[in-house]
Amino acid sequence: MIVKAAKTNTDLKAAIFVRGQVFVNEFGMNKDEVFDDLDDKSLILVGFEGLTPVATCRVLVKNDTSYISKLCVMPNKRNQGLGSMMLKSAEKRTLDEFDFVKRFQVAPILDSIIFLEKNGYSFEFGNVELGANMQKKVI
Repeated sequence: MIVKAAKTNTDLKAAIFVRGQVFVNEFGMNKDEVFDDLDDKSLILVGFEGLTPVATCRVLVKNDTSYISKLCVMPNKRNQGLGSMMLKSAEKRTLDEFDFVKRFQVAPILDSIIFLEKNGYSFEFGNVELGANMQKKVI
């Protein structure tokens, strides 16, 4: 999988497609919860296998914290390590661009807690406004 920042309309549409398929169609979430005004302030990443979008997430840096959210992988591509690749890519890109970041926070859905723990995250109370409640400190 190749992970890139969604800077073109095509890449943004790919990220929106993956997010819509997973959160809206699969999990039945409201579109207003899935697509919000934080998208305009965030780095959107999208993972491709060839020309096919298979994963996405967004990163918002506020103060010394990087909030990683909307992380999802297409159903037929799960359990192949792509979610971990997206998470690691988001962490690396954050640290490459913002060397002052001291921690990462994510807002898990119930099914993702074990996945996040395997990737070094643990529960801590975070910024409820941004929906973050699992944390990983930068070492």
